[in-house]
Amino acid sequence: MLTTKPGRTKNMLLICDHRTVTLRQQRQELRSILPTHYNTGRPDRHRSAGEQASEQRIIRNRMRRQREMRRHLQIFLATICLIAICSFTLNAFRSNAKNDVEVSDKYYKSISISKHDTLWSIAEQYMDDAHYDSIQDYIAEVRQMNSIKGDAIRYGEYLIVPYYVSNSGG
Repeated sequence: MLTTKPGRTKNMLLICDHRTVTLRQQRQELRSILPTHYNTGRPDRHRSAGEQASEQRIIRNRMRRQREMRRHLQIFLATICLIAICSFTLNAFRSNAKNDVEVSDKYYKSISISKHDTLWSIAEQYMDDAHYDSIQDYIAEVRQMNSIKGDAIRYGEYLIVPYYVSNSGG
């Protein structure tokens, strides 16, 4: 907001953006910036009221643009800070995640069927509850791998059975 303090016409003060500047100082700044056809070289007292109003409008517009540029810069810097804070926060959450992930590897083993073995007893021995929903699922996989149609297995034959070994991963 542009305000004036009372005083002599030559020494009238402008207060803008927390800075007090005389009109003469503003005009000198403006002359150094404006193209040469604005700089007529006439003293200030010989300028018409229209020229002075035009200069004041130019000065006000320049100050308004400076304020807008400052505001845009502040918004830009605030956005960069917000992005940095969010990035650090997200990385902090990710680094606190536990690295003790249980990893299991699936292996296959060939076993010899003993006298009292059944598919159910073999399943109870080798099945891992974490990887199969039920004992029937495990038996179905053993049947498929060994091409067994029913529940009958014979003493002395060999079966391939899957089993899992847990490893701590990181």
